[in-house]
Amino acid sequence: VDTLLQTFTDTEKTAYDVMTKTNKYLKPRLNATMFMTMVMLRFHHPTQTLSYLGAGHEHIIQYHAATGTVDAVRAGGIALGMLPDMSKVVKEITIDFQPNDLIILYSDGFTDAKNMKGERFGLEKLVKMIETVGNKMNTDDLFDQLAVELTNFMENSIQEDDITLMVIKRLEKGAIQVTDA
Repeated sequence: VDTLLQTFTDTEKTAYDVMTKTNKYLKPRLNATMFMTMVMLRFHHPTQTLSYLGAGHEHIIQYHAATGTVDAVRAGGIALGMLPDMSKVVKEITIDFQPNDLIILYSDGFTDAKNMKGERFGLEKLVKMIETVGNKMNTDDLFDQLAVELTNFMENSIQEDDITLMVIKRLEKGAIQVTDA
């Protein structure tokens, strides 16, 4: 998938074309039970706009610095490999991404992580944490804080799924700061 994305990012003009072509070439190579969720972000420097295309991925969490509020929006779309042609279900959506706003992306392994009692970490807990500390930290510190909170929550529980986290901040004049793992 990484190779397909890199290839089409270099050859196609739109994120829509990258996503639909990746799916077109991936689908015939997967068995019927395989698929991949993802979200693709695109920051257009000339217009200073951020947009995304969802492929069945989790929520996109946005911290609005001006108001101190957090939105969790379902990325939407359908997972790569589910349909031979996903062109009718993929759409690019613009996000109002202002200076000092944050975007937090995560895999379902983050919110589905369980503690020793079998309780899930959950989206609500993640959103509340971001709401509480969002404006007080840079991307590295927020990333570290979220990772520590998840680790403390899980205690000695076995990790059942991959866990991915990405924190993106829009700086002044269109610069973007990203921390991920």
